Amino acid sequence: MKVHPFSDLDLDIARTRIVLSLLAMLSLYIDPTTAGGLFHLTFYVLATLLCHLTYSVGTYFLLESQIGKRWLPTATTLLDLFFAMAIAYLTEGQTGPSYVFSCSRLSRSACAQRCVQ
Repeated sequence: MKVHPFSDLDLDIARTRIVLSLLAMLSLYIDPTTAGGLFHLTFYVLATLLCHLTYSVGTYFLLESQIGKRWLPTATTLLDLFFAMAIAYLTEGQTGPSYVFSCSRLSRSACAQRCVQ
């Protein structure tokens, strides 16, 4: 079994962020109770989710190429919180994906604090 060093943690989180973005988009597209109905997304929700996907892929490539190792964790923390709030505002439902975005942000923060200690 190969054990990943903690230096790869941000890269693993970036990969997870891409999967989260794609699954949230699929979830909202299929769920008829949120964001425009079955197989329909409103313009603002679609634009927000596409921006999150672009941000996720960009973060992954920046981490992969070792660019921005110092400032990227702070920037991703702020952007993750922004996108969680935006998704929560636009979907405003108990079945919406905003809770997943918030839990993802909280788990990343908790994991990062444990790695520092």
